Amino acid sequence: MRLSLSFYFFLCCLLGHAQSSIGILSASETDNNGIICFGENFSLNVLGNSIMPNDLSIPAINYNPGVGIAIFAAAPTYINNELLTEPTLLGIVQSQPYNVLLSPFVFDYNALIASIPPPLNNLTTPTTLYFQAVTLYDHSINLPYVNNPGNPIDAAQSNVIALTLQPEIVVTTNQDCVNNWTEIDVNQAGMGAIVFDVSNSFPTGCTFPATINNQSSSNITNFSGNNIPFGFAVSNSDGCTTNINETFIGTYSANINPISNICEGDAPLTLTAVPSGGTWSGNPTVISGNIFTPSAINISTTTDYILTYTPAVPAGGCALPSTITITVVPDANSQFTVPTEMCINDEPVQLQSGVSGGIWSAPNNSVNMQGIFDPEISGAGTQTILYSVGGNCPTFTTHDIIVYPKPVVRFDASATEGCLPLSVDFTNTTAGTTSDFVWSVNGSVASTGSATFNFVFENNLCHTVGLALTDDHGCSNVMDSINVICPFADPVVDFEYTPENPTLADFEIQFNETLGNTSVNFWGFGDGQSSFDWAPAHYYDVVVPSEFQVCLTGYDFNGCDATACRYIQLASGFELYCPTAFTPGNDGLNDGFRPVMVSKKEIYKYRMTIYNRNGEQIYESENPQQAWYGNNDKGDVYVTDGAYTWVVEVTLEGLSETKIFKGSVLIVR
Repeated sequence: MRLSLSFYFFLCCLLGHAQSSIGILSASETDNNGIICFGENFSLNVLGNSIMPNDLSIPAINYNPGVGIAIFAAAPTYINNELLTEPTLLGIVQSQPYNVLLSPFVFDYNALIASIPPPLNNLTTPTTLYFQAVTLYDHSINLPYVNNPGNPIDAAQSNVIALTLQPEIVVTTNQDCVNNWTEIDVNQAGMGAIVFDVSNSFPTGCTFPATINNQSSSNITNFSGNNIPFGFAVSNSDGCTTNINETFIGTYSANINPISNICEGDAPLTLTAVPSGGTWSGNPTVISGNIFTPSAINISTTTDYILTYTPAVPAGGCALPSTITITVVPDANSQFTVPTEMCINDEPVQLQSGVSGGIWSAPNNSVNMQGIFDPEISGAGTQTILYSVGGNCPTFTTHDIIVYPKPVVRFDASATEGCLPLSVDFTNTTAGTTSDFVWSVNGSVASTGSATFNFVFENNLCHTVGLALTDDHGCSNVMDSINVICPFADPVVDFEYTPENPTLADFEIQFNETLGNTSVNFWGFGDGQSSFDWAPAHYYDVVVPSEFQVCLTGYDFNGCDATACRYIQLASGFELYCPTAFTPGNDGLNDGFRPVMVSKKEIYKYRMTIYNRNGEQIYESENPQQAWYGNNDKGDVYVTDGAYTWVVEVTLEGLSETKIFKGSVLIVR
């Protein structure tokens, strides 16, 4: 509803004359005491018949007669029906089309206040408004009749009714959940020191004041519990009432679900309480939301944590926190240290634990009761070692040890058998990255530092070769190949020849191998000639005595060879024997001196010469049968006793060499 505050002034042309009239205006409100309370509806009734004039016209405005309610801020004083000249006029509302019997004009307190222009629309004090029913020329736009001065009066007005609008009774409450009471404050602006009655209060267990002075307070006491609905009515002596219906929020307490002692290593706990939805507080390291983590702080002794739960409450309520003590028992210390990697052939290692007396567990029982881990027992691979410690809060710890296998040592040999001396190249063929090579032969170190190695075997025994090395994990191993190299025994050769003392006179020399353990024989006769015959006969085509190295090289079925060599003296085949003394005396006994010669060949040339002590030739003969009897070469003079030098020169048939023999002989008479 909105008051019309714009009015139109028109000059009316009198077309005819019919006097209008309007009935009696009466008011209908709650107590019929002329007081309109906040929020109250009231109505104005036009009693009796109303007559609209019909002799007026306004150019360009439709004649749409009706009745409206004019509202004044004070009792109107206008005359001659000149409504629009009234200074206290606030507006015209609630228009109706003309009817003999009009319907009631119904007003809403709040809508009416909202439509009144300032400052009246903000009631801070009781305000009296004046209401009057008036005839309208056009009720659709709240256009009243306006008489032209000097013309007959055609407008009509009812009597004036005064109604007083009281300000709202404002009741505020302020709950005190600690003391279980609610404060009531009452204020009706502009009403002064009035007293309000309190009625229709509930619940019965609470104590309400019977009256409350305006702009003062009082308390409702004896609330018990929470979420308690309560209400009451506050009324002034004019019958204006405000009803209050609220809920006393009160105090909320909480019941925490109990928790027994827990271990440090237990899983995080979800804390619960009734009512749910509250807030947990305490050491922020162990509590987050409603999750308690016992392992968040490393403890060495039993530790108590005090946690507080504050329940969630509606606005105005009180929360009564509850506390709980959680006792955390430290876990037994099961920590231990281990090497992260080992070789399977490493020495057993002592595992270091913080607390003794626990139980060790490992694959294949490779950790004994004293915590000594043996990688050889565990085997190669990733081995998980577990150490458990009992007590109120038993725990266990695991660590992995990677156990690497020994490297599988491999090597190749360029030969495993052969003739002596046997030279063999050895090469490491072990898989992966290896180093620290140590080669051995028959248990003795033969070479270090290289992946390859050469060795010359000098005898025909079977030999053991070993290789020790380290892989890229630091694991070492050795491989001994027993009797891997077995050189062949060299064949043994020897030979003989006939004649045993050959001479230039021998037609040929016969050679024979004497042992018979070869498959092929090669003869070298020392004169540039050779033969593969088993028993060759060889002729030396020489005319002077000579020495030859004859070598026999024998080859066995393995291809191995051996050589035997001998020097052969090839003599001329001539021997000469001379006496050392003779006794010339013509007695027929040892009277002459003559060489005795043995030869396989005929003597081609011969000469014997005798010299005295002075080197003078005293005798010469070219007849090998001629003896020297101590005379000179003329035969008529005999030499004296003493020593004489002889020289014999002999050339054999077919030979170019002249053999010269020298000596001395003693003449004794």
